[in-house]
Amino acid sequence: MPTYRQILSKAWQLTWQNPLLWLFGLFVAMLGSGGEIEILLSSITLGQEPGFLISFFLGLASGGLFSLAGVKGIFSALFTNPFTLFVILLLMMVMIGIAVLLIWLIIVSQSALINGVLAAGKNKPLKWSGNFYFGLAKFWPVLILNALAKFIFWVLFAGLSLLVSLKFYGSIFFFIIAYVIFVLLILVISFIIKYAICGVVLNNYRVGEAIDEAFKLFYKNWLLSLEVAVILFLVYVVASGLLALVLSIIFAYAVQLFHLVPLVLILVLVGIYILFILGQLLLAVFHWASWVLVFESLNNKKVVMLSRLISGFQRMFNR
Repeated sequence: MPTYRQILSKAWQLTWQNPLLWLFGLFVAMLGSGGEIEILLSSITLGQEPGFLISFFLGLASGGLFSLAGVKGIFSALFTNPFTLFVILLLMMVMIGIAVLLIWLIIVSQSALINGVLAAGKNKPLKWSGNFYFGLAKFWPVLILNALAKFIFWVLFAGLSLLVSLKFYGSIFFFIIAYVIFVLLILVISFIIKYAICGVVLNNYRVGEAIDEAFKLFYKNWLLSLEVAVILFLVYVVASGLLALVLSIIFAYAVQLFHLVPLVLILVLVGIYILFILGQLLLAVFHWASWVLVFESLNNKKVVMLSRLISGFQRMFNR
């Protein structure tokens, strides 16, 4: 029966010993490395920060571009100053293109990372091209699952935000109940989507089948899933905190030693930024490596993996 310590130890071993996975981790880290608890904590502000592409369109909308006056302004500029309008539209298309490219790289890297972790765990040779093309093959189902999760989260956040704005007798009590339900739904959905993505990548499930199997897996192991999520989040917080502390100390010493040499300080800042990115991508690889190992253990009929709380109670009552 594998323990959490064994799972995390092997996940870190796979992360550290396979730099080939780091490139995929660089893009996967853009999804966040804190996992389900990180998503949950974002509910304190009743909503996650919108992504680059959504923020871009929201900014255009708030500026009135999509209003009747905005459309009239576009047509007016088309005839009065077509070159300026062309440059603006070109820049917009470039920004949208960059955002779409990033989304594509993130989704492909997510599948490639999961597949690479499993291959490394089985001591199979890792090839960047092989994992990349594998990620391409799984692009659409993994994209659908990620998009589905985001859509559900946004709907839940929007619904909870609407409840906050309502004022009626007993609204606070009603909001507390709704918030508890909201928290539970966020956790359940995030676990199901994570297991579903693993199912699509590792077991070649279709989207519907992956969601169905993921729900069954989570239903049987909901407490274990929650324990793993909490442990991984604590690892993320501690590791990120230590990294931030070390980098802050390095920068403070650099300022004291080279405050009269701006070029050196710039190089130090660049180095600190690179180390920070490296730390985040390692955490992203470690996060997904841990979940891949958990997923494989739960799906292996020869392996029994129990919640620490359940196994603890069993030992307590068997004495």
